[in-house]
Amino acid sequence: MPLLAISLLTGWCITVIVYDTLNLNDKFRSYYDHLWYTTALLAGIFFVADSIGNQHAKNLAEENQVSQAASLYLLDQVRSYDQFCKAEGLTETSSCVWASDVQQTLNEYAAYGSATFYRLGPADSSEIYADIRRPVTAREIIEIREEIKLYNLMVCPVEDLGKGIRRYARPSRFCQQVPPAFCTSFPDPPEGLVDKDMIIHSVALASECIIPTLVVSRARQENSNAAIASNQQNRYQRWWLYIALAAVVGGKIANSTTKVANLDQRSAHDRRRLVQPTIRGLFSGTRRLAGTYKAIGRWFGR
Repeated sequence: MPLLAISLLTGWCITVIVYDTLNLNDKFRSYYDHLWYTTALLAGIFFVADSIGNQHAKNLAEENQVSQAASLYLLDQVRSYDQFCKAEGLTETSSCVWASDVQQTLNEYAAYGSATFYRLGPADSSEIYADIRRPVTAREIIEIREEIKLYNLMVCPVEDLGKGIRRYARPSRFCQQVPPAFCTSFPDPPEGLVDKDMIIHSVALASECIIPTLVVSRARQENSNAAIASNQQNRYQRWWLYIALAAVVGGKIANSTTKVANLDQRSAHDRRRLVQPTIRGLFSGTRRLAGTYKAIGRWFGR
């Protein structure tokens, strides 16, 4: 507010002095109106730019909520699968070892905010399938996915009725249809390993679509954070322009002041009163600078 007030008063003072000193008339006010009406477009730029910045922040917040909720949803399913593995004595299989290890990772994803997930979230599906003790090969990842596929078919059996018609398992505690927001990406390749349309039927462990969704979510949040950072940098530049527009507003007010004060009716001598003192001040300042320069030259010449 102080900066805007100073800019407004500066624009008012300069316009009044110039109008009075240069003996301007109502034609100047008409020309100035062209500049004044143009500022409406610049004001629209501020509105649009801020609206876009607010939209980026809103998108980031919504996307982060999805990644957190999807991580919790998958974590709950993984815990159920982990209990199944222990009950069936399958704790040494690849998928059961993964189910035991990945719970910590998913728990962290669920806790990551918008300023963290885009840095520490999964950049690739292999990061979620990775073993905490050693690297996991692509073949081992396929093995984990195949075992999860068999688990889904066992808990949520699919009955083939012929002619391309299938009957899927009814929803239950361990067999549910994935919320659409958590399953916005198709499964990873290879093609045909799992049913890519799993979003339309119930499954026990929806890792095939939630994991790719988390990867895409990180990329989206990264883009939103970059857009917000860029908008924040541009906001400072827009503020400088906004301060300059305040000077234009001050000039518009000054035009009204000159009209109310009837400056046009003053004599040319009175209106140009500031010209001669200004010129004398400029010449006096120039002579003093020249004298100072010569004195410094003589001092160094010694």
